[in-house]
Amino acid sequence: MESRVGNLMGDFVRGAIPCDRSQAIRRGIWLHRKIDAFTDQQAYFLRSKARFSADRRRYAGIILDVTYDHFLTQHWSTFSDSNLQHFIDQCYQELLQSADEMPEKMARVVRAMANQDWLSSYQQIEGVGFALDRMSQRFKRQTRLLGSGSELVQIYDDLESDFLQFFPVLMDYVAELKNSDIYLCAEF
Repeated sequence: MESRVGNLMGDFVRGAIPCDRSQAIRRGIWLHRKIDAFTDQQAYFLRSKARFSADRRRYAGIILDVTYDHFLTQHWSTFSDSNLQHFIDQCYQELLQSADEMPEKMARVVRAMANQDWLSSYQQIEGVGFALDRMSQRFKRQTRLLGSGSELVQIYDDLESDFLQFFPVLMDYVAELKNSDIYLCAEF
């Protein structure tokens, strides 16, 4: 449970991994950062980013993060033996149980995520577009995230193909990382 909290916390904690957190949370943050760095270098992901129009390419990483989550829901049974809805419910339960240990901004996002069932909404491409529009409101200046769902629809099949080639490679990488014990507080 704490590792999942730490993994999500990787989006909210900058700089050195906080040493005052449990080993599982530190490992989750470390794993999140390793996955992000690995993903950003992969040809499949870079190809996906290049599929976006020039004015959206700056935000392609954010768009793809949510879109790849969508594709995972679409192909869940290919990559997991568990029931998707059970997994989503378990994620919400674990995250909400740990909300008091999270940075305040993260706790607010987790509560909204559970109350509005963001993870289930990612099963529909319209839910992805809505999520991206919602994310665009968090920026101080207007971004090209707003309305990016319409562009996703145009390149959907190509992005799905990229994802299906990328995700098994990512799963192998994560399996290797899980055998590693290197996740010191000060590593990042």
